[in-house]
Amino acid sequence: VFVSDPPLTGPSNDKNRKLRKYVYLELAKAKELVTIDSPYFIMTHGSDNFVKDILKKGVEVELLTNGIYSTDALPVASVFNFYLDEWIDAGLRPTVYGGKRDDDTVWLLDRVKSTRWGTHSKSIVFDSETSMIGTFNFDPRSAFYSAEISLFCYESKELAENTRANIYHRMKNGKTILTKEQAKEYRFENVNLMKKMGYY
Repeated sequence: VFVSDPPLTGPSNDKNRKLRKYVYLELAKAKELVTIDSPYFIMTHGSDNFVKDILKKGVEVELLTNGIYSTDALPVASVFNFYLDEWIDAGLRPTVYGGKRDDDTVWLLDRVKSTRWGTHSKSIVFDSETSMIGTFNFDPRSAFYSAEISLFCYESKELAENTRANIYHRMKNGKTILTKEQAKEYRFENVNLMKKMGYY
């Protein structure tokens, strides 16, 4: 299923939005495991409620998103960190991308292998057979302003497994945060003084 927002932006056109509502419907149908890859994770009231509701139902929710080191948007990282303790309490299992590459990708030029990396893909795997790949970030801009598109694939266990495996591969280059103490410990990993100042 291909879902696209019409080229209308802003909250005044909210009733015409398609993709955000479709994502929420798929989240509500999840029964066991949702794996999210989103470079930004600033929740609107709607997405906040949907994710917390499925966590309360016992659905495991994994997240790969950028940390302070790997992000290109410090304000986004600051909001994510502000609410991180609350999300850990709710049961979210976040992994913060570390910004390094340690694989042997042959097509990657040597001069860029050691640079700072971030995740920028937007994909979700719902349970074991449904996956979404597109442009939708978990942030207010995607929810209310940008015209977003995504492709939802159903009844394809192989595609869902491969999409999840790709996310897991990149999670290895990050830190999975299980406790509030870990959130504090890893917050400034690899972050220089200038970026810390920008974050604050």
